[in-house]
Amino acid sequence: MAEEKKEPWLNYLALATVILAVCATLSTFLLSSIAVLMKKKPVWVLGLMTGAFGIVYFVNGFWLFIK
Repeated sequence: MAEEKKEPWLNYLALATVILAVCATLSTFLLSSIAVLMKKKPVWVLGLMTGAFGIVYFVNGFWLFIK
């Protein structure tokens, strides 16, 4: 089988994906940390709702990509 030539921009795409994933992870840790520090359950619930909203947009974009 002949090897396909890898396009250089795909490396940047992979790097950008990793950076965005790390930023998303850090931001959810901060939303949970703030709720713990303030000892306010509504702040935690608001963070959960914001995360759910983000997941809906992610799934919507994913399905548009597949179609």
